[in-house]
Amino acid sequence: MAEEQNIKRVSRRISAWFYGVWIGSGLLVALFESGCLPVGSLAGEDMWVYCLQTLGVLLALALIPASLKFFHVRLRRLRGLHEPERALQAYARLSALRIGGLALPIFYNLVLYYLSLNKAPGFLVLITLLATIFCIPGEARLKYELWPDENGVPHNQKTEEK
Repeated sequence: MAEEQNIKRVSRRISAWFYGVWIGSGLLVALFESGCLPVGSLAGEDMWVYCLQTLGVLLALALIPASLKFFHVRLRRLRGLHEPERALQAYARLSALRIGGLALPIFYNLVLYYLSLNKAPGFLVLITLLATIFCIPGEARLKYELWPDENGVPHNQKTEEK
């Protein structure tokens, strides 16, 4: 029973991070659109905009595949852990890294989009937000990713049932 509570707790925490990125993006858009934050302050600064956009493209190109691939490579190692509590803690850390790796180019390019009034960072924001769909959290997904062979049953619970 305690194992199920831990799974629910970790799942809620990961969901909070995931939805926090989406809500934070929406709030940032609302702040720029309402005029609370300055819009277009880099418009006309072609050299700065070019350099900052290049950095935004490199962030997106590096962090989208890196965060998704790193998560799955490390997840294979976690599946071998026979201690569900350690596996859950490590899964939570990996999920935070994955979501954080995707949040960085989202927020950077979103701010750059409004400061430069250029479309390219906006497209990168949309691409990165689409990449976050591969990270949609949930208890069933957590169980399946950690214990795919046992239909979501942790190692210690499976051995106790025998």
